[in-house]
Parts: sequence; structure tokens; C-alpha cells
Amino acid sequence: MLFLLFFVFSCQKTLKSHKTTKKKYSNTYTVFLRKFQETNDSTYLRKSYTELIKNEYFKEFKMNTANYFSVCDVLNANQKFEMLYSLIQAINTTDSVYLNIIRIDLNYLNYRMNFDKDFNIASKHIDNNIRLIYEQLVKNPEDSLLYFNYFLNKALIYKKSMVLMEIDSLSKSKLNFPLTLIKELKSGVLNLDNQRIHPAIREKESTERVIK
Repeated sequence: MLFLLFFVFSCQKTLKSHKTTKKKYSNTYTVFLRKFQETNDSTYLRKSYTELIKNEYFKEFKMNTANYFSVCDVLNANQKFEMLYSLIQAINTTDSVYLNIIRIDLNYLNYRMNFDKDFNIASKHIDNNIRLIYEQLVKNPEDSLLYFNYFLNKALIYKKSMVLMEIDSLSKSKLNFPLTLIKELKSGVLNLDNQRIHPAIREKESTERVIK
């Protein structure tokens, strides 16, 4: 999904054993995106977008389940949220795994597109994701990937201190969460890109640090 956020909050990188069998296609745009991630040189970031637009597969098929994650990565990194939203909406699939990912990603994109507006308008879309992911957790309480997604979504619209306290509470759960998982969850929240966190939350946390 556009979460996992340190994935990202980007597109979701993992479908566990659910893998696409679509034919391979050239996607040099991802090479430029990787170079941007390695160097932080915005020239590579812009190049990833221009290469995507020129890509023959993308020009013919736009976005589908075969290129979903790679297109998400590039457009999300380039902050082409409206374009990505339209492309995802146009995907025609009955695959339940992808349908769930699409619902969560559209909520995240709605959040980003309303990022500079009233907090209540933007945050309701992440609240929708939190609810959706929680419903999955109830059915799959041992799926660690869902916990990452759940807490990273929460950290977008709630103070990190609150989210970290909730993660700590897992140590008292009857599910006997490994300490390594709890540490990784906390690390994911602490290292979450601040630019993804709603400005209203960043301001609250900044004010609290000043007061202390």
C-alpha cells in the first residue's frame, strides 16, 4: 500500500504469497527512483516520472495489478496524488487482495490531497484506514505486517507519544508479542517521515517539546 509507510506510507511492497503472474515489462523508471532514494538527487526523481510517462506498457495499459506497486512508488514519490488517485480508481479487478489495498491507498491519497486543509477533513480518511486495518487484525491477529500498517497510519494523525504508548501495551497482551516486533514497531513510528505526518500533529509535538 502507499502504506507500508517506511514504505509508506508507499505503495505496499508485500503481498506475502499473493504474487502477480502478469508478463514482465520494462520499467526503467524504477531504476531512477532507486537512484533518487540512494542519492536524494531530485534530478533522478523527476527522471523517474518522465520515464514512467514514456513507458510503453504504461502508455498502453496505464495502471493495473501488474504494474500497481511500481507506478504507485513513482507517482507517490513525485507527489502526483491526483493523477495516482484517478489511475487507481480506474483499475478493474475482482481480486480481493488488491481490492483491499486499493481501498486503503485511496484513503491515503484523499488524506494527502486534503493535507493542507482542515485537520478533520484530512484525518477522517486515515481514520477510515485505521478502522479497515483493525478489522483485518481481528481476523488475523498474528499478522505483523498489519500491525506496522496500523500503527504507521495512526502516527499520521495522532501524536507519536500516544502511538508509542499503545505499542508498549502490546507487551501485556495475551498474544505474547515478541519484544523484537515491539521494538521494530516503535522504530517504524519514530522514523516515520515527518512530511507525511499532518501539519497539525507536527505543530502539537513541536509545541510540547518547547514547553518541556
